[in-house]
Amino acid sequence: MLAASVVAVILLVSITASYMQARELADHRKAVIKTQHLITLLTRLESSMYMLESLQRGYLITGKRRYLGPYDESKASVFKLYDSVLLLMAGKENQEKRLRSMRKHMTDKFSELDLTIDLRKRGRYEEARNLVLIDQGQHEMLAFIEELRALKKEANRILRIQSSKLEAAATEALNRLYILSGISLVAFFAGLHFINKVAAARRQTQLAQLTLFEISSIMATAEGLSDSLRGILADICDIYSWPVGVFWRADEAGEHLLLGEFYSIEPYPELNRQMSSLKIAPGQGLCGRVWSHGKSEWVQDISRDRQALIVDQARADGLHASFAFPVKFGETFIGVFEFLSGKVERPDNDVMEAFSVIGSEIGQLVARREIEDRLQLSLAEEAKAKGVLDSVLDNMGSGVIFVDIDRRFRIFNKAAERILGPGSRNRSPEEWYERIRSEDGKKQIPMEELPMVAAMSGKSVSNKVYMIKGDEDDVLINVNARPVYDLEGGIIGGVVVVDDVTARIQAEQRVSEFYSMVSHELRTPLTSIKGSLGLLEGGKGGELSDRGKRLVTMGRQECDRLVRLINDILDIRKIEAGKLELERKSVVPSVIVAEAIEALSAYAAEHNVRIEASDLVIEPIIADRDRIAQVLINLISNAVKFSPEGGVVRVSSSLKRDRVRIEVKDQGPGISEQDQNKLFRKFQQVNSTDSRPKGGTGLGLAICKALVEQHQGKIGLVSAPGAGSIFWFEIARENVDDQSD
Repeated sequence: MLAASVVAVILLVSITASYMQARELADHRKAVIKTQHLITLLTRLESSMYMLESLQRGYLITGKRRYLGPYDESKASVFKLYDSVLLLMAGKENQEKRLRSMRKHMTDKFSELDLTIDLRKRGRYEEARNLVLIDQGQHEMLAFIEELRALKKEANRILRIQSSKLEAAATEALNRLYILSGISLVAFFAGLHFINKVAAARRQTQLAQLTLFEISSIMATAEGLSDSLRGILADICDIYSWPVGVFWRADEAGEHLLLGEFYSIEPYPELNRQMSSLKIAPGQGLCGRVWSHGKSEWVQDISRDRQALIVDQARADGLHASFAFPVKFGETFIGVFEFLSGKVERPDNDVMEAFSVIGSEIGQLVARREIEDRLQLSLAEEAKAKGVLDSVLDNMGSGVIFVDIDRRFRIFNKAAERILGPGSRNRSPEEWYERIRSEDGKKQIPMEELPMVAAMSGKSVSNKVYMIKGDEDDVLINVNARPVYDLEGGIIGGVVVVDDVTARIQAEQRVSEFYSMVSHELRTPLTSIKGSLGLLEGGKGGELSDRGKRLVTMGRQECDRLVRLINDILDIRKIEAGKLELERKSVVPSVIVAEAIEALSAYAAEHNVRIEASDLVIEPIIADRDRIAQVLINLISNAVKFSPEGGVVRVSSSLKRDRVRIEVKDQGPGISEQDQNKLFRKFQQVNSTDSRPKGGTGLGLAICKALVEQHQGKIGLVSAPGAGSIFWFEIARENVDDQSD
């Protein structure tokens, strides 16, 4: 009984001591976990601030709104993390003081970030860029990070102290339990079980602490995504003695997992090769299941996993247990980490739980690095595109000018500088107002009608000619101006394209002077010469010999041809210059046809050709009587000229839905398709198979085409070699009904 009582007392003392020691260990463990949680929160807070800054830079450079959603989410995450840290540090005066300082720097940084984003939204890119360049926001960021890292340093110091206390308490408990276990076998086994549990807890605590510390260090200092992932794999493999670590990354389509990074303590070349060729679908193998379920999973021995994808090679390499956990950023799946062990191991729930948190931390790192990589790529592409654009603009013959909404020149190529004169890009709108005049140089252009001012107010300017008053010579420019809009439809500036048309307009003036000379200096003397030759031909100057009469007649005919040529040239000039005025009235086609036939009767008789009219409509058309008669006379005279002796030229008309069609049909040699394509051009004539000279100016059909088109009509022909030709034109009817053709 006594022994039993002693044993009972010993057991009671042992149980009491064990309970008290367990309470002490639990308190130390809670303190360690709390400090670990604080370090994790501080690390996530630092990462979120860097993520926020990366998203801001991404939007500033690309202007794409896909950065704004993650930016707002990261900003909310920062405040949430800060509040969590503040809650954990409640009652600690020094830390709370540091946190208040962090809050101020954080708020100032957010103000700078929000301001630059707001400026970019309003199209004020340069202001946003300049605000970034003055480094005020960077100063606040560095001050924030300095305070945060000081807190992390203090937390790590406290963690080391707490871990030492935990280790010391565990060691003390171990010693007490060893002493008590020597007295009682029952107490020994109970103590041994407790010791093993405490040792395992201590080991897991140390490993989790070390892992979190290493991951935090990598997240804070890594420069590249690939190096970061390899560093994480190497550290985790080293800490947990796992020989192989793999990162499987989701492809762009989100359909398969592909090998992202492979790390092994010893070479496994064949395993690496096989993994490189794998495409893992959701639910396929261990990693596919982790992808589908979004949870960590442990396989005790992959040789017994029927869904394992690398069973044979893993067995050959002596690999057995496999552990995988997902990597996410919010709800976005990024990939899977997988680790292989050299022995069969039972699942460790503590490890799986710890790595569920680590996966989220790594997800933030990967997402941040991806954004930074895309940002660098975007910067490189933008620089390349800008270089190509600058090269194109500098090699253009036209001047190109772009002014932003703040009236600053953003583009001013070399051609613009050459056309508008040296130093022109430095002139203010007021100076341009003094220099720009109307085409004739007499009228000053109002400020609001200046091309660039009009463009920036939303108006367009097309093919306007202005004179630029120069220091030495004036320049005539042709201007096109358009407003430039952002994605939201707001005006962000105006673009102007200028061409130097001084030489062209001066050439046009010389051509105009030439036509004037032709009109006044040639036609008048030719008319006198023609009249004089006509008098000589009629015998007014005395009787001429037969040879003399032939020479006079030839001279008079050539004068007629020259007068016709001059008249045709002047007509075509008027039409091209838009100065030919039509006097449109109601005209009956049959009357015009009859008058034209009568006017050409003598000409037809000279060529032994008959002109006949048939099927003439009396439906009136709206036309300039003289000009339509000119078209008809030209077509009939051509038909007579190219008809054989004894031939017939037929003139007819017909009704269309809203037009009257007039046709002139001859029995001439016909016209090939090749010649038809050039027939209505200026100074073009078709060679006749008839040896009889045809004459002509080569402008008649070009004038006909221009006159018909001035009436909004159509003109054409139907012809083939050896089958004669039908020339036709159509003019709008006066009264149009709904009858069909």
